[in-house]
Amino acid sequence: MKPNTPPAIELPQQSCGHRPIWELSPVEFAEFAVTPLSRGGDMVWKSAPIVPGRTTTACQLNWSHELHDGSRLTDPRHERRLAWAKKLMALLLHAPAGGVAPAPGAIGSFQGGFKWLISWMALQGIQTPDQLDVAAYIDDLPRYIAESNDDEEITVAQVTSALRILPLLWSERRLMNKWGVPTPTQNPFRERGITNYAKTIATKARGWIPPLPDEVAIPLFNQVAWWLGEPAKDVIRLVTCAEDWLDFTFSILPGESQPWHQTLDMSYERDHGTKPLRRVRVLFDAVRDACALCIQGMSGMRISELMGIEAGYEPVSGLPRGVRVENSATGLYEVFVIRTVLSKTVEGLPKEMDWLLGMRPMGSEEEPLPVRALRLLNSVQAPWRAQAKTSRLLLAGALGARLPRRTTALGAMPSERMSACMKRFISRWVNLSGLPNESRHKTKDNDLVEWRESKGSIFKSHMLRKSFAQFMFAVDPRLMPAIQLQFHHLSLAMTDTGYIGNNLLLLNDMDSVATQARNMMILESVLGRNPLAGKMGAQLEQATQALAAQVKDLPTSDAYREVVKFCEHAQLPIFFSPHGACMPLQTHEMRCHDEAGTSLLLRKQPNARTRQPSLCVGCGCFVLDARHAEFWAARYMDNWLAYKRAESSGDVRGFKVVKERAQQAGKLLKKIGVEVVHLDRQIEKTLEAEHVAG
Repeated sequence: MKPNTPPAIELPQQSCGHRPIWELSPVEFAEFAVTPLSRGGDMVWKSAPIVPGRTTTACQLNWSHELHDGSRLTDPRHERRLAWAKKLMALLLHAPAGGVAPAPGAIGSFQGGFKWLISWMALQGIQTPDQLDVAAYIDDLPRYIAESNDDEEITVAQVTSALRILPLLWSERRLMNKWGVPTPTQNPFRERGITNYAKTIATKARGWIPPLPDEVAIPLFNQVAWWLGEPAKDVIRLVTCAEDWLDFTFSILPGESQPWHQTLDMSYERDHGTKPLRRVRVLFDAVRDACALCIQGMSGMRISELMGIEAGYEPVSGLPRGVRVENSATGLYEVFVIRTVLSKTVEGLPKEMDWLLGMRPMGSEEEPLPVRALRLLNSVQAPWRAQAKTSRLLLAGALGARLPRRTTALGAMPSERMSACMKRFISRWVNLSGLPNESRHKTKDNDLVEWRESKGSIFKSHMLRKSFAQFMFAVDPRLMPAIQLQFHHLSLAMTDTGYIGNNLLLLNDMDSVATQARNMMILESVLGRNPLAGKMGAQLEQATQALAAQVKDLPTSDAYREVVKFCEHAQLPIFFSPHGACMPLQTHEMRCHDEAGTSLLLRKQPNARTRQPSLCVGCGCFVLDARHAEFWAARYMDNWLAYKRAESSGDVRGFKVVKERAQQAGKLLKKIGVEVVHLDRQIEKTLEAEHVAG
């Protein structure tokens, strides 16, 4: 016999005579039954599910949801916004212009649309729909979604949600106006539908996802590399020595006179205000999180693929599970690759994907940093592996602030938790207090202030993928030598293997970062902060004179938006290299293709086989800026040193080309604002030292 279940409680329909809903006073509407379970004044509108399997959440709309600025729609400052939003939803439920009301199970789907639109309106100081500049909202959505998004990917469905309310403001305009809500005067989707807009915006939004600013990325990766050294070995010994933590002695690092961490003896709690066992957990977390940041940040994989890596080692090679070594195309290097399960695919089915971890010269025993990180993760979690209920490498459980050895509450770590752990690593171990207000390459004013004040809490894991792609173009010398070497090897491996072409996700990231670098190059040029050189550089400076006049007095964020519009309208292609960039607009002048005899119809990008600095300098498609100064400074010094050594020996025959290269490099450096006199002094000092030594 089935137990008696109480019937769903339904609110009685409030009688308002024969007056339509749009004539109700605020008091009357607050008591009106907008759904069988909710009144207009309720903060949550609910409907009973009528479709089997439909969740309760899908059948309710929570008006007190959090907006993107951290406020709630029910806060007093959003009173007018909440009022018109409720009226619009009530009309859709009771008097829709199309004659068909949303199904009960679809009510919840409107919440995301209201959140996106009203969050943006609040940011702009807009209260009512008639004040809304629909074109401006659509134009700003790529940037706004990319900066507000917590997920790794920006999908068409997400953009569709952000656009959803706009056509309703038009379709329901007649009764909205009667109800005292002014609406837009034009149909925003008269010529193009939501799906068409959504596809375009989703593509553009991926190009707006920013990498970590260099000023944040460099100290972060340096700290990650530090933890992967001797400190990680100490922590592994610490967590595997059972309960004997009080007598543990930490190592003295090279160049130091004291251990890198104080002994966890009985005085530790008195001196630091925390129990030694809690400190062990903090150190364990630091090693685990540094390893995770290393693997994702130096491979370009998504956090979901990071979470899918299996624990253990390959039985034959002894490499971490999923890792294999292949010979490079030239046979000079060994390439380390890991195969993971791609969690997000168009078909919704798991798919295997290769991610490049690094490479080493043939015969070397050194392993790339991400491979070391995989080994460390296996070791640091080894005491709990036997009790874990998963084969995944990264473990998580309700362990509190300690590390209980006998716990069985361990499963695979969720992506959201790993992302939170990465934020915590930054706040605990990466000192951002000395950051300036603005980064060297800023897209908005005071862009580093929020990093400094939040201690890195604005970090999002997908920034690591963009930083990975960014470092593929140019390795910042402020990175520790080991990390520089890692990224140089990765860059070379990209050229020497087919992995970048086979990995569409990585290719998309590289393309979007190249697009961002192009936009930044133009922005800094039109703002007078970054002179361009090369034949295409001169053409760009001429072509952007009107744009420069347009943006010179704008805030940097607004100027950047205008530059993006300009670049997208002009459809400026760009391909970067260490010595400069190619914009193949003058295809008949592409000297690398002239060298190869390529047909004009096939000149879509530079020819990698024949492309070289000497050819590029005289090419009509070549442009460079301060980002390429390091290459040309090295070229200037190397060639002048070679020529002057020959000159001092009394025989410069055969060195004419060397001298011309040095002079050519000097001209380019001067054009992009580099003082070559400093390089000349370095050349003189080098020659003097050689003379003394000789």
